[in-house]
Amino acid sequence: MCTGWNGRCDSRVVRNFSRDEKKQYGKTLLDCASSSKNRRAFFGTSDFSRDVKTLKERFANLFSANTKKNGIFAAVLGASVLLSASLFVACAGSVENAEEPKQKTEGNHPETTAFNRTETENQAQDGARLNKMRSKLTGLNTEDAAGAVYGTVFPKLLYASDERAILYDYWGLMVYDLKNGRIGQLIDLKSADLCHIQGEWATHIEVSKDGGTILLYNEPDAGEQFLYDVDKRQLDYSDLKSLGEERYDALLERGDRTFAKTPSGKIVYLSADSLFTKDGGIFHPDDMQGLSIIAADGAWGGAQIYPLFSEYYEKKGEEAVPYLKMEDLGRILEKEFLHEDEEGWRYYLEEDLERESPIWEFAEQVGPLLLTRYRNGERQVLENLLFEDAWRECPVLFAGGRILYKAAVTPDITGIKEATLISIAMDGSGRRAADTIMYRVFDGVCEDGGWIYYSGWTNDSLQPKPLCRISPGFSGGAQFVEEIPGLLCGVKDGFVYYLASHEKDYTGIWKRNLSTGEEQIFDKWGLATEELVFFWARENIFAPGELRVGETSGCSILYMTDDEDKYFVSHVPFD
Repeated sequence: MCTGWNGRCDSRVVRNFSRDEKKQYGKTLLDCASSSKNRRAFFGTSDFSRDVKTLKERFANLFSANTKKNGIFAAVLGASVLLSASLFVACAGSVENAEEPKQKTEGNHPETTAFNRTETENQAQDGARLNKMRSKLTGLNTEDAAGAVYGTVFPKLLYASDERAILYDYWGLMVYDLKNGRIGQLIDLKSADLCHIQGEWATHIEVSKDGGTILLYNEPDAGEQFLYDVDKRQLDYSDLKSLGEERYDALLERGDRTFAKTPSGKIVYLSADSLFTKDGGIFHPDDMQGLSIIAADGAWGGAQIYPLFSEYYEKKGEEAVPYLKMEDLGRILEKEFLHEDEEGWRYYLEEDLERESPIWEFAEQVGPLLLTRYRNGERQVLENLLFEDAWRECPVLFAGGRILYKAAVTPDITGIKEATLISIAMDGSGRRAADTIMYRVFDGVCEDGGWIYYSGWTNDSLQPKPLCRISPGFSGGAQFVEEIPGLLCGVKDGFVYYLASHEKDYTGIWKRNLSTGEEQIFDKWGLATEELVFFWARENIFAPGELRVGETSGCSILYMTDDEDKYFVSHVPFD
C-alpha cells in the first residue's frame, strides 16, 4: 500500500510500465474519478479525487518523471485536464446524481484524450513525437562540434573497432570512421535533452557489441527509451533498459582514461595533447579541435594518430602537427601475445593488475609488467621484474630454447637502475643476468642465426660503434663482431643494417654483409646520425615468434632530431 501524496504512489506503480501501460493506468484514474461506485470500491486504497488540481498533479507526476517526457505530458495532460474539468462539474452534485447515466446531447463531439483515441491516432502522435526527436538529433554541424568546449568531464570513449570509434560529450555524440580517417556522423544529444553527464540526471548511453546500435535514455526514472541504428541513421522507440549480453564491454579504465581493445588487438583511446602547432604549443587545448584518437596495434612504435577535425580546420587554413608520446609506443593493456611453443604454451607480456611484482613496494611509478605463459587453463609467472621502460628499450626475444629481455637484476631500487639483459629457460628456470658482460648497454637487441646481436656503449656519441653478439644462454660471454660507422637498426640473414653518418656517400640506412664486408645504401632515409639527439631501433614486432600475419621483417625506429623535442617513429622493412 502506498502512503503520502497520491502522485508518489502513482510514480512507484508505473515506474517500469511501458507507454501503453501508463495510458491504461491513467484511464483507470479517470474512470474512478467519474464514478462514485468506483470511488467507494477503491476508497480503502487511494483517494481518487475529483478535484481538477489534484488530477492535474497526478497526471503530471504520471507522465513527466523527467524533462524528456514533455511530448507525452503535453499530449495527454492537456486533453485529460479538459476531461477532468468536465468530470468535476458532473460529479459536483449528489452521489445519486453522479450515478445516473449520462445523457448524450445532440452535437456532442467524441472526446480526444490519449486514452480513447484510436490506435491509429495514437501511432500517428507517437510518430510525430519521434520525428521531432529525429530532427533534433540531426541538428549538429561540424563547426558547432569543433568549437565545443570540453565539459567538466573529458569526452568519453564508448566503443571502438578497426572500422569505427564512438565517443560523446555533453554537446553530442560522434561516430568516427577509422578506415577513412574522418567523421562519419554527428548526433546532437544536447538538443534532444540526452546530454546529462553529471548531476541528478544521467543519460544512459549503451552501444551494442558490433557498434551498430546505441541505446539512449535518461535515468534514474527512465521514460522514453530510444534505439539509434548507426548504419541506417534511424531513431526508434524501445522498451529496453539495457542491451544485455549484446552490449559492448571491451572498455578498460586506467586512471582517468578509458581504453578500448578491438578484436584485432588494437588499443584505442582519446588524447587532448597529441596535436601541436608549428611553434610547439598544444593545438586548440580547450575545444574539440585539439582532440584526436590514438590507435595502437600493440607493437612498439605502432601507434597512429587520427585528428578528429582535421578536415574542418585545414579548410580554415590551420595546421596541426601530430606527435606521439613515449607512452603511446607499445602500450600494453591486460596482456599481449608473444609466442607459442611446440608444447602448446602461449607466452604473454601483461599488466600486473594483481600487484604480483615486488617492484610495487619501492617503484610503482615505473609500471611493473609480468612475463607469463598459459596452457589448458594453467598460468605461470616467469618474470616479475620487468617494467615498461626496460621493455621499451629491449624486446622479448625467443631464441635457442630460451627467452631474453631486459629487466631488473634484483628486486630493489638498485636492480632497476642497473637493469640488464636477462636470459631464462622456457619454463622460467635458469635465470641469468648479463651484468658482467662488456658493452652491456644492449642497444638495438635483435636475433639472427641463433645469436643475439646488440650495439655496445662508447665514451661519446661518435661513431664507429661496437657490434657485439652473445649466445642466448650467455655461454662463452660476448663476442666483438666489428665496428659499424653508425647506429644499429638490426641484423637479418647475415646482413647488418645501420643508420650512417654524413661521412658516407649517402645519408640514410646502409646494408653490410657481415661475412664479406660489402655494403650498399639500403634506404635514403634523409637523416644522418649527427642530426639525432635520440635513437632507438628494435625488431620486436618482426622477431621470431612475434611475426604478425602479412608483415615482413624489418625494424621500427624511434628518434628525436636536433631542432625538435618530440618523438618520431619510422618503420623500415628489410628485404
